[in-house]
Amino acid sequence: MTVIAYTSPDIPPSEFWISAFLPYTIPGLVILHLAIALYFLIAKKWIQSMIPLFFVVFGLSFLPRIISFQFSRQQKAGATFSLLSYNARVFNVYEIYNKKDPIISANIIKDALNMEGDIKCFQEFYTEKNGTKFNLINRLSKTHPYYYFEPFYVNHVGGGFGMAIFSKYPIEKKESIQFKEKSNNQILYADIVIGRNKVRVFNVHLQSMSINDDELADSPSQNRFKQNLLKALLRYKQGAIRRSKQVDRLIDEINRSPYPVMVCGDFNEPPLGYAYKQVSNHLLNSQEEAGRGIGATHNGRIPFLRIDNQFYQDGIDIHSFDVLNNKKLSDHYPLLGYYSFK
Repeated sequence: MTVIAYTSPDIPPSEFWISAFLPYTIPGLVILHLAIALYFLIAKKWIQSMIPLFFVVFGLSFLPRIISFQFSRQQKAGATFSLLSYNARVFNVYEIYNKKDPIISANIIKDALNMEGDIKCFQEFYTEKNGTKFNLINRLSKTHPYYYFEPFYVNHVGGGFGMAIFSKYPIEKKESIQFKEKSNNQILYADIVIGRNKVRVFNVHLQSMSINDDELADSPSQNRFKQNLLKALLRYKQGAIRRSKQVDRLIDEINRSPYPVMVCGDFNEPPLGYAYKQVSNHLLNSQEEAGRGIGATHNGRIPFLRIDNQFYQDGIDIHSFDVLNNKKLSDHYPLLGYYSFK
């Protein structure tokens, strides 16, 4: 069981859907093997203790994905550029998000405008051509004149929903990869010229987990909770299958890049899953290399959930990385990293 669980992050859920759930048994299996090893050690059965100890040591290799031990604050000094990634939840344009209080939308827009970041990547972006409040293209381009916005849907007032990349540096090439029509799950990339260097920045939004944490937490009875949990697991299975295909496409694009690569965005999957593992096979994760603690990025009722990431390729150095968990107006926290070229 342990061998299967340890190898499951490399098994595409699109080919074997059970592998979408197996990685989350790893922490429990490590603890179980540790208990068995301690039992044999106390009993002075040295040889028998070797097998569970082996699985404990091997299992500890998963620990950096869960928690970062870079507890000393990194220095921004020497960084060439900074990257902000943020699932802005369409800037709370809907009443369900802004609770009929326009100041909530105004404040999240203010955050988007004022937060640091030479390059800003937004998922669940919303902009209107007319008006002043939600004309985000015009407002953000005043400080970040180079941008790429790809809408997947335009509403009756001309408001566009999609993803966007804004940059203080020139954008040489840009392209979108849509997985299906009228879906907010897609990939954008932009080739950005920073001095004498070029970097290809991928902004990704993978298939949602489709888990309503409020629905689970507020279930009025045990039977209703079981029903809601079963629905959530089924939705997670379906989402994992789609995410695995989407991340496979992302890996193909990474391998085709002629420039050093950075990937950021909403992965909708915790670090033990297939999507995270496949990208980390090619790139370094900013939270692992320069973050602190668990680095939870989901602002919801499920604790310790890290589903947003920044990755970077060898050839780029990281100086500092933070989850801005004081920004609580979206259901995701923004991520901010400082980088330089080697």
